[in-house]
Amino acid sequence: MSLEAMKQALEALEYIYTETTEDEDELIHAAIPALRLAIEQAERQEPTTVEDNSQNWKGMDGATAWHLIHRHADGWPDVQKMMEEWLAANQTAQEKQEPVAWGYMHNGVVYDCICPAEHERVAGEYTVPLYTAPPQRQPLTDDELEELEFASVDRKYGHLDVRALARAIERALGGEK
Repeated sequence: MSLEAMKQALEALEYIYTETTEDEDELIHAAIPALRLAIEQAERQEPTTVEDNSQNWKGMDGATAWHLIHRHADGWPDVQKMMEEWLAANQTAQEKQEPVAWGYMHNGVVYDCICPAEHERVAGEYTVPLYTAPPQRQPLTDDELEELEFASVDRKYGHLDVRALARAIERALGGEK
C-alpha cells in the first residue's frame, strides 16, 4: 500500500470512528493505530536514489551483480531495489511462465491433468504445474569443469585435448555424441 493510500485510509477511518461506534467496532479501533504506525514507518524510510534498471542485469552472475550493487547503492532501499531488478531479469523462462496444465501425481507418475481454469476452481490433488518449455539446464560448477579438464589432458604428451574437453562438456550437459 502506498503512503498516500495509507493516509487516505486513516482519514476515512477517523471520519467514521465516532463516539457511537467506539464500543461497536473493534476492527476500526485496531486499524487506526496500525495505520498510524505504518505511515510513520513509511515516512521515515529512505527513498531510493538509483534509477530504474540502472544496470543491464540479464544474464549477469550473482557475484558481479553484488559488486555493482555494493558500488552503486546509497543505502538499503537501493540495495533492495537493485537486487529485485537483478532477480527479475534472471528468472528462468519456466519461473515466468504460467502452467499450461496441472497434473495429479501418484508414486512419481503423472496420471491425469486439468486445465488452469479448472485448477482455479478445484485444485485438490492436482498439485504439479506442467509447462510447455523444458526446464533450463544448470551451468557446470567450477569443480565439474576442473574434473572435465583434467580428464581431457592427453596422457602421452600432457597437453589439453580441446576436442576431448568439448565432447566431455557436451556429455555433461546432456548433448551426448
